[in-house]
Amino acid sequence: MGWKLNCMTKLSVDRALMKAQSHAKKGEWQQARQLYEEVLLRFPKNTRAQKGLLDISRGEGMAPEPDISQSDLNKLIELYQTGQLEDVITFAQSILFKTGDDPLVWNVLGAACKGLGRTSEATLAFERVTKLDPMNVTGYLNLGVALKDQGLLEDAIATFQKALLLKPDYPDAFVNLGNTLKAQGHLDQALEAYQNALRLDPNHLQAVLNMGAGLQDQGSFEAALEVYRSALDRHKSHPKIYANMGVTLQSAGHIEDAIKAYKSAIHLEPTDPQTYINLGNVYF
Repeated sequence: MGWKLNCMTKLSVDRALMKAQSHAKKGEWQQARQLYEEVLLRFPKNTRAQKGLLDISRGEGMAPEPDISQSDLNKLIELYQTGQLEDVITFAQSILFKTGDDPLVWNVLGAACKGLGRTSEATLAFERVTKLDPMNVTGYLNLGVALKDQGLLEDAIATFQKALLLKPDYPDAFVNLGNTLKAQGHLDQALEAYQNALRLDPNHLQAVLNMGAGLQDQGSFEAALEVYRSALDRHKSHPKIYANMGVTLQSAGHIEDAIKAYKSAIHLEPTDPQTYINLGNVYF
């Protein structure tokens, strides 16, 4: 799983805003600020989130050091969302030069660097996020992913654990922790992490796929198939589940069922070459 720019539905945005307001009423400024920034990262023109950040600045009794203009923020996020990553880096650096450190800008800068394969620069950017805002769980998640990509597995695990200390109900952190543990060869611990993610969010697709794949690696084919079948009750039209199920069925020797699963995956996603390769291997 890559870095995190939350993919929010209208309902989840409303929930995030309500939760942010609740934190702000309790004087929990860091938590409220993070939620508002996550909303603005996805919907930069959301006036409720803009007003919330302004109210937090007043409530904390401090004026922001030179403030990032809304137009600059809008432009930065638009550049990122349209894939203009080199321009994101240049523009983010110009914003930081004008306004000083800002965790949101560093986060987007880190994401752009990571998208361009400049992992060490991404790591430095995400480290800056967590230093500026030690309560920023998304910053720790992104930093952990960048560290894992560099092969710094112990550091990545420690970073995901920091995110979970701040937010124990963070399924994305459990999934990435599981991925890192699996890369270390600790499959049982990885499966436990995926299970924790699914306990928090049974609809977490990546947790489903990784849990099933981990069980298959363990040789627990029926358990893996049960994970996939259960997920299909909630994700009836997701090709990845059928594709993974096909691999497990094939490994278990259920060839005809594997063919049916691959064909279902191709029907739902006819442009995925790997599923055609897998189907060809079965026929071969």
